[in-house]
Amino acid sequence: MLKQFMNKMNDKKRAAMKQQFLSMFREIAEAYDPANLPDDEAWKNDLEAIADGMFAPKPKSFDDMNEVQRYMMLSQLNAEGAAEEQMEKQGSVDVIVPETLMDVLAQGSGIVDVLGSADPSKINLHTKKEVN
Repeated sequence: MLKQFMNKMNDKKRAAMKQQFLSMFREIAEAYDPANLPDDEAWKNDLEAIADGMFAPKPKSFDDMNEVQRYMMLSQLNAEGAAEEQMEKQGSVDVIVPETLMDVLAQGSGIVDVLGSADPSKINLHTKKEVN
């Protein structure tokens, strides 16, 4: 019975965190339209789909992860590695504004992990057009 109560409490906490996430990122998500992506990638611009995936029950293994959890983990690790390398070499991080909402979330998480204080003066934003 205690285990059932704990699972329900975890579900309630997870639901509350999901609602907080949705309210925090709703305005940013408005700039990203799922219709701008192919059907199999539309979830990357769908805040509700991303939140459902991120706040799903904790997977038992990597194979158990849903598409959103797997993408978030791998993208965040890639962003973190690139940011660490740039901080060591140039003392700042060059960021290309991501084309999908999912990449905004994953890239932001990885960079904040490296910067710690998230000092905005150490982030150099670039559009894809500027880079190409």
